[in-house]
Amino acid sequence: MAILREVHLAPLIICFLISPFHVLTRSHRWVLMVRNLSKLKLFDSFSLQMVGYLANSLLPLRMGDVVRGAMLAQRQKIPTSSGLGTVLIERILDMFSLLVIAAVIGFLFPFPKEMAEGAVVFGIIAAVGIIVTFYLAVDKDPFGGIVGRLLGGGRIARLVRQKGGEFVAGFAMFRQTEHHWAIIFETLLLWAFYALQGYLILVAFDFPVLYPLIGQQPLLASFVILVISAIGIALPAAPAGVGTFHAVVIFGLSLFDVPTDQAAGFALVIHAVSVIFYIIFGLPFMWREGLHISELKGIEEAELKAKANKK
Repeated sequence: MAILREVHLAPLIICFLISPFHVLTRSHRWVLMVRNLSKLKLFDSFSLQMVGYLANSLLPLRMGDVVRGAMLAQRQKIPTSSGLGTVLIERILDMFSLLVIAAVIGFLFPFPKEMAEGAVVFGIIAAVGIIVTFYLAVDKDPFGGIVGRLLGGGRIARLVRQKGGEFVAGFAMFRQTEHHWAIIFETLLLWAFYALQGYLILVAFDFPVLYPLIGQQPLLASFVILVISAIGIALPAAPAGVGTFHAVVIFGLSLFDVPTDQAAGFALVIHAVSVIFYIIFGLPFMWREGLHISELKGIEEAELKAKANKK
């Protein structure tokens, strides 16, 4: 694309240098979230996060999250289901914060009616998931009472109670209070890093100058694109979100009258900045964890097989 030859390098370099800071923030937040379950060190958390990002870049269906949860369980000697539970609660927190940001942005930017209606449906589904998670995390006996009577007392019910109990143990964050404000602050800081990276790439492409709708409120434009792309990549897709991510970013930029060719170039660059970072720096951490690329696929398949056996 001819537009890529005109991109300013300085904002791209700064954008690339921000990546380790948002990974570090996410790593520290994870340490706080699992503190009641395991004594995860910050550097170990950073290492597992990088391996998870690397796996997401190489495997479909965002299986890097499964790999990260399984590796946490192995490292901390906790049940695998508990390790996966910590990752799930982390992603649910991300989803909840995304809904809050999307609601705020919805008051500031006139989204198309169809998109607003779709966002309402998405919000309802996410809210139900959050309520169910909160119940499982806070209730002292989530598999007792009405739920217990529905499950019955057979072998499968006992297995559900056992594995379910191990899984919700990963939701321990809800049973601690001393770190809630730090977790909230770091969650907001994560979104600020992501929006800043988007803004820098807008500047690298001169979009605030070329397109008046972006130039009027470039930071708002960055958040609009961030919200749309985050919802898009939340859906399981190809490795690194190839295709899905680009499509939603192109759609987001179309709301600001950016032509498809220029929007495609933007999507390609913002995606490449992240994926290149995760691959270049994820490989050393993968080796640190004593893994090879083929073993990432093995962890994924083992977890999928284990889930199938439970059904």
